[in-house]
Amino acid sequence: MKPLRSPVLEHRLLGAASLLAGSVACGVGIVTQGVLEGLVALLPTAVAFGAATYFGFRPLVRRALAAPASPPTAAREPVRTTYLRTVAWSIPVILICALLTAAIDVPTVMAGVLVGNGAALVGTSRLMRAWERVHACRLLREPRYRWKRTGNLDPRDFYAEP
Repeated sequence: MKPLRSPVLEHRLLGAASLLAGSVACGVGIVTQGVLEGLVALLPTAVAFGAATYFGFRPLVRRALAAPASPPTAAREPVRTTYLRTVAWSIPVILICALLTAAIDVPTVMAGVLVGNGAALVGTSRLMRAWERVHACRLLREPRYRWKRTGNLDPRDFYAEP
């Protein structure tokens, strides 16, 4: 079993990276498309994609938080490692989004997708943090991805540490 880590921090970092990339794409879009045209493309895309992502993640997060088990190991991933791994995972995704942005020639649409995704990830991190406060314990997750189930929000990977 790998060392456990905080899903709150992980979602917050991924959300921040997506928001940052979306902000850069938005700036490029406003410069190339103009303010009005850029905002007309950005806002509906960000709201629609963010809402769809958040409301898609929310039931998975709630199911994962329903009854987390006690941690099976005392090993914890250092916070610095979580930062580095999250940034390393975000860079290829952001580069793919940058290539798509260049290909579709409407950067604010991709900016809307990134901003919406970032807001959804920050929102799910807030759900998990609220759960931690209510239950007065720390939420941990085994860093793995289950391809045949619920991705990185599988309830079997979540643990609560008092």
